[in-house]
Amino acid sequence: MPRSMTEHTEELARLARSFNHMAAQVDSRRQRLEIEVNQRTEELAREKATLQRYLDVAGAIMLVLSPTGRIQLINRIGCEIVGRDESELIGGKWFALCLPERLHPDIHQVLETLVSGQRNELSRYEYPILTSDGRERTIAWANTVLRDQDGHITGILASGLDVTDARAAEAAVRDENELLH
Repeated sequence: MPRSMTEHTEELARLARSFNHMAAQVDSRRQRLEIEVNQRTEELAREKATLQRYLDVAGAIMLVLSPTGRIQLINRIGCEIVGRDESELIGGKWFALCLPERLHPDIHQVLETLVSGQRNELSRYEYPILTSDGRERTIAWANTVLRDQDGHITGILASGLDVTDARAAEAAVRDENELLH
């Protein structure tokens, strides 16, 4: 039996109400998710700021490199010693920005040893870095491999002390001792 125009209209009205109800639920859920995302983003920003303050208190360069040698994090001291702003360094290649070219093969080997998992840390070694004005500063480094919860290597945490002045003073004492003997 054919449906009357009134039945079609009522059915369309029910469908419209159902659609509007579903659309309102979707919009409400979208708004809740947006609020949650904004809250989590603010929490992460606060956590990052806290971590950065911790790193900035350290009297050493604190540097996180990706497995490919890109700078993921560097503290204020590191920026000051290198003579570059954090925004110039983050995402850049450590080797290209901060190392004398003659050292690239040796330091690449150190990075490869760590990111391949052959070693979990390198306790102490020294090499010069380049400042933005082309001067070299000798840094004593200690490195640790960073891993995610599954054990995959995510990067290298390097801490470095500027020993340039100490090495110059040691050389001056050696030179003075040689003159005396």
